[in-house]
Amino acid sequence: MRRFFLKLIDRWQKQVKKNYLDRNLDNLKAGNFTVVSSNCWGGILYQDLGLNYQTPFVNQYMHAPCFLKLVKQFPDYMKMDLIVSTHSKYFSSATSYPVGHLGDIEIHFIHYSLNDNVIGKWNERKARINSDALLFVLCERDQCTAADLEEFDQLPVNKLIFTAKKYNLKNSHKVFSLGGQVLSADLMMGFSYKKADIIGYLNQTFTK
Repeated sequence: MRRFFLKLIDRWQKQVKKNYLDRNLDNLKAGNFTVVSSNCWGGILYQDLGLNYQTPFVNQYMHAPCFLKLVKQFPDYMKMDLIVSTHSKYFSSATSYPVGHLGDIEIHFIHYSLNDNVIGKWNERKARINSDALLFVLCERDQCTAADLEEFDQLPVNKLIFTAKKYNLKNSHKVFSLGGQVLSADLMMGFSYKKADIIGYLNQTFTK
């Protein structure tokens, strides 16, 4: 039953996404920006907008504690070399996909195989980062707590926050709920465009 419901949700959100992009894509003025997302949302956004990835944070997810550390010290972490393994502090057994390590934070490349050149792709896309136009996106998933959301909300960065329920947050905040859990990124994109004018937000944030 849940699988059938998710298929209906997916079909609906794809139509919502198509309608939004058909109406608004020609209005996109911002083109040189870097999205750093806690999951695949950022990568899907670039695909939807027809832009090259200007971020190495593609086809991956991060646990909230690691993501917050990254946001707070982003330039420092980006100076580190990526090390890849199949070990994670969040799991007791080896992963079936590459886990990237930047110092003490982990990036889980769940859509890569162990044979993929993760480091090569990472360095190629890392070179495209626009440090003057960064957007950080946190989803209430992967050990994200209310305290994490509040801390992220206070950080002096461009941000979007996707949550499963309403919180008393003062900055960018949109609500997506399915059984009290934030949807996966692929199921969430249509909801993103329905709840927020994402293209308008990008234009307002990254064009003078």
